Amino acid sequence: MENIFLNKVKDNAAVRIWAETTHRKKGNSFMEGYVSEL
Repeated sequence: MENIFLNKVKDNAAVRIWAETTHRKKGNSFMEGYVSEL
């Protein structure tokens, strides 16, 4: 059970990093609030 939880945490971190990187590259104000809340 712990492994599943840890995998989800890692996936969430990867998605957050991807979103932040995409935001920086594209300069989308669309994701600005979402990223800053994390």
